Amino acid sequence: MRRIYEIELLDPDLASLRQHLRALGLPAAELTPADGPGDADRRRALRALAARRGRSGRYELGGRRLLRCGPRGALREAAPRGLVEPERLVRAVWEDGAVRPRAALEALACVRRVLPRCGLAPADLPACDPPPSQGYLEGPDALGVNARALQRALRSRGVRPGAGVRVAVIDVGFPVRPAGRGFVVAHDDLPPIPCVGALTGRVTHIEHGLKTLGVLAALHDPEEGLRVDGFVPGADLLAVAIDTWDEAVPSELARLIVEAAVGVGPGGIVAVELQLLSPEPYPVYLHPAVRAALHEAAAAQVLVLVPSGNNRQDLDLLEQDPRFGGSPMDCGALVVGSVFPQQDVGEACHDRVVRQCGYGARVDCYGWGAEVLTLGRDGPDAYSGTSSATAMIAGAAALLQSHVLSRHGGLLDAASLRAWLREPSLGEPARDEDGRLAPGLVGVMPDLARIAAALDRRLGGL
Repeated sequence: MRRIYEIELLDPDLASLRQHLRALGLPAAELTPADGPGDADRRRALRALAARRGRSGRYELGGRRLLRCGPRGALREAAPRGLVEPERLVRAVWEDGAVRPRAALEALACVRRVLPRCGLAPADLPACDPPPSQGYLEGPDALGVNARALQRALRSRGVRPGAGVRVAVIDVGFPVRPAGRGFVVAHDDLPPIPCVGALTGRVTHIEHGLKTLGVLAALHDPEEGLRVDGFVPGADLLAVAIDTWDEAVPSELARLIVEAAVGVGPGGIVAVELQLLSPEPYPVYLHPAVRAALHEAAAAQVLVLVPSGNNRQDLDLLEQDPRFGGSPMDCGALVVGSVFPQQDVGEACHDRVVRQCGYGARVDCYGWGAEVLTLGRDGPDAYSGTSSATAMIAGAAALLQSHVLSRHGGLLDAASLRAWLREPSLGEPARDEDGRLAPGLVGVMPDLARIAAALDRRLGGL
């Protein structure tokens, strides 16, 4: 197992750092600048933030005042941890996993800090074969959630899918541009989406947030030749970026979950597109601080969706780890697993196969973990993992809320929305790696048409 650290230097001198490491008997296999492609974009963002530092303001979504932006928000101050200067970042790799150089690195006079790693549920799982599609919007025969049926019904009533529903996405980065006193997501194929939070994350993660928003709200334009439809292009969306360099990431994430829940209000939806990576990968709901925030959001009648993570872990066992003690594990969040839409199992080809996600009784629903067509920076792109699955189920939840609002004049509370989405009789079970049906492995994939019909019968259709 390789060990990878990212280091912020006081003086951007790689040769000096290399000499220090050799003197300590810790020569790194790789020692390179940590910046990836798009450095210029990040430097421009840093300069824009520095120019605005110290201001505060509020952003509006659909006329509603939202998250406060101050020293810990979009315009966060530089001290004490603050903005990371790209020129001072170094990526150090040790091939021997037994080497533990962190303490030695932190003791070096040339090192300002060793940056902690708390990451996203990554989008870079193995490439899709067959290529990505939007079958996830179709009916069960196409292995989808039957979103097209609800979209057609809404449009027949003159309602844009998602209208009246507020959705916040917490992710590690979004492409942004200045707009008025704040920032909006910069992509021509999305509606104007305000972006708040820490806008200084690594540029290599920017597409992760963009792909999530593409699943939710991409604007299909046949005249432009675009092939991507979002679940709820008519929803009021908010992008919330979290700074993954922050040493207190779990507490920062907890704060953002509560603030996002306040922003979307009762009946709203928050999608958390992250997993925590220290001490090892695990779903965010296991951390006591995050779980407390999820309890608060549920009490405020906001449904929060979290991924079950991209490691194949038995969450029933992991929940018993004493490190994760505290408030009850069932915190009201909807935990989302993922499946491969089609997978060869022996000599047969099975659908809905669970391969690379956390599983167990806590997982409520699943979505596609591969072959998901969404937006990229330069056109349609593929998305995967529990990130794409969470985006897909978040879109399904928002579309269902839009249907309920249109037909019945109100929104479901968080507990009811969660219960309908995970109802076994109104969804499709997954299969295990041997191709056997496994209803308790990752919950069900909701069938929105069946759920809407059952809801209409319960509430009284118009």
